[in-house]
Amino acid sequence: MNMGDSDPYLGLENVVDRSDPALGGNVDHGDPSTFAPAAQRRNTESSSLGTRNTRMTGSDKSVLAFRTGIALAAATSLLTIWTTIVRDDGTGAGYFMLIMAAGVGGFAASFQAAGMARTMVGVALMQALLGVLMATAPSTANLPGGPAKVLLFSGVFSLLWIASAVLFRAADRLNKEQAVSNL
Repeated sequence: MNMGDSDPYLGLENVVDRSDPALGGNVDHGDPSTFAPAAQRRNTESSSLGTRNTRMTGSDKSVLAFRTGIALAAATSLLTIWTTIVRDDGTGAGYFMLIMAAGVGGFAASFQAAGMARTMVGVALMQALLGVLMATAPSTANLPGGPAKVLLFSGVFSLLWIASAVLFRAADRLNKEQAVSNL
């Protein structure tokens, strides 16, 4: 579409020369999805709360994956604290150190998705190793079903940390795909 051509979607004439690359040139204006106002009308829906976009972009999916990863890590931390307080068996310091490692790792990674994924994998490994240490401790061995319960507890929480790492990894991958598509 050249300067001055009529836009069939708006019924207006274009006043911007689209052949200039700085103004979005080399765009196929025959495709309605490349013309922003028409694409916005087609991909939005109106409700009593206003207009909202109904199609998630790569960036939206990345943000959702990152926020879900943060929420899962926070929920796992809170569940760890709660179960440690409920059990009150003297092993709480080790589990609090796991949460501290997750926080310190997050700060060290500047809360970037790739670094957070590595941090969550590290915390999951620490959780599993702490579970093995607690299961083989003499105080746990004397309790009925003690080692099995500790290993089950640590296994479930390790899986939660790993799930958080997978979400952070997905957010990082989506960020990189979005960056490549923007080139």
